[in-house]
Amino acid sequence: MSALGDRRIDAAVLYVSPPIPAISEFGASRRFRLLPLPEPARDAIVAEYPYYLKTTIPARSYTHVTADVPVVGTSNGLMVSAELPADLVYQITKATFDELERFRGSYPTIAGFTLEVAPKDGLIPYHEGAIRYYRERGVWADGAPAAATR
Repeated sequence: MSALGDRRIDAAVLYVSPPIPAISEFGASRRFRLLPLPEPARDAIVAEYPYYLKTTIPARSYTHVTADVPVVGTSNGLMVSAELPADLVYQITKATFDELERFRGSYPTIAGFTLEVAPKDGLIPYHEGAIRYYRERGVWADGAPAAATR
């Protein structure tokens, strides 16, 4: 953000989940705007890279942002070592969804995170313990990227 503020660069692409304090702080003393992605561009990105999702930075996420800004992003995820025991990963996954409302209260970007979207279009293979939990809950799609084998 300092390079943008010092005008060493004209624009920045940030891969973050709003609202981010650094951007809010930046906006307290400088005007900026978020550039929306036109719908054809969002369609093309999602078609080419299916792990991207169409999403929106909500109006009022930052000072001076008065309208929703269409962008692309990825799902939230929890990453663990492939070497963790399956039972432990199962319990971590279960605890995450048992306490999802509590997590939602801690960070606004997971408001739309649900059990149904969690096992979709992951960037990395899913751990067998998580797959077991998702299958039990009826949300695992056959053909999704399974755990890496070693």
